[in-house]
Amino acid sequence: MAPNMAPNTANNILLVYGMPSLPAHSSRTTSKDYPYSFSLSTFNPEGRLIQVELADKAADKGTPVVAFRNKNNDNDNDNNNNNNNNTITLMTPVELPSNLTIAPLYNKIFTLTPTVSMTYAGIPGDYRLLTRSVVLTLEGFRKRFATYPPINDIALEVAKVLQKYTTMAGVRPLGLKIILVGEGRMFRVSAAGDVLEAKSDYLVIGDTSGGNFSPLDDEESRPDMREWAESMLKEAMEKRNGIYNTIEIKQV
Repeated sequence: MAPNMAPNTANNILLVYGMPSLPAHSSRTTSKDYPYSFSLSTFNPEGRLIQVELADKAADKGTPVVAFRNKNNDNDNDNNNNNNNNTITLMTPVELPSNLTIAPLYNKIFTLTPTVSMTYAGIPGDYRLLTRSVVLTLEGFRKRFATYPPINDIALEVAKVLQKYTTMAGVRPLGLKIILVGEGRMFRVSAAGDVLEAKSDYLVIGDTSGGNFSPLDDEESRPDMREWAESMLKEAMEKRNGIYNTIEIKQV
């Protein structure tokens, strides 16, 4: 022991083991989750992974996204075919950092395969990383089997990538919630890698605090879904004070 070290001083003990000493009244030391709140793979005494929960909160602050099943009474003047009930529409505002930004650079809906599309709420950079990883896997599958996997397998691949970032050392979870649509099916994937297939007529992710995203359950009195979604998205963006010039729409 160094001659000038006080053996009973907590700060000195921390310094010996290479850990930075904390101020006596640091806000970090007063949290009930310390030292679990900054660890990806350490459960707190309540059995929760705090960083994964915070990643979900980051996604919930993202631009809202709506996916809904098209019905015969919905506006669909572009295709009046008999398979309209099997199609799904994705809608999300294109939120821009300033009025001088080119909108296409911020498009959120990505076509993974000819029959499956994906969009997100959360952090754009994390979405690019996720998309690149999933596309490489899908293209490898296509080259080997001359076809793409079904949407449920794609949803599991997305979940695998997200879950991987909850267990790797030196990284953080991806702050994303994902919606995948195609083949008449809708899936939602969370930052923890949970996969949910929606049986309802619609899915909503992102910051929905600014709008009433609850259409009527009664089939006969249900509003036109496209008009409802567009109205709610505009209302939500006004509450967010976001800059947007259009709502991105894709029917799958």
